[in-house]
Amino acid sequence: MSFGHSNSGTKTDWLSEFLSFEKMLTPVIIKVIFVLWLGACVLISLVSGVSGLVNVFRGYYDHGMAKLILAIVILVLGSLGARLFCELVIVIFRIHDCAEQIARNTALLAQMQQRNEEQGRG
Repeated sequence: MSFGHSNSGTKTDWLSEFLSFEKMLTPVIIKVIFVLWLGACVLISLVSGVSGLVNVFRGYYDHGMAKLILAIVILVLGSLGARLFCELVIVIFRIHDCAEQIARNTALLAQMQQRNEEQGRG
């Protein structure tokens, strides 16, 4: 996604594209959200894991092991959940992009058919 170029390859004003909603920003934002979500999962897992280890060494074995298991669950399921959520949002925007391309191709095809009909009459 570049704001400096339109689909036709000519240079355009990125501010006008931004304000006219020609380009979608959400896919880029979703990737940032994924990285932040993944970072949060890792951080929470580390804190829970360290807390669990401290509890194990202090003699609270059951509580410590529960925290260690929770850390693994948060890391695995949190990362998987982040990936699935972000993929679904990205798929929705890819469908949007494909629908736009189909609309452009359909309009171009209609123009070509109209020219052919005009040439056939003349």
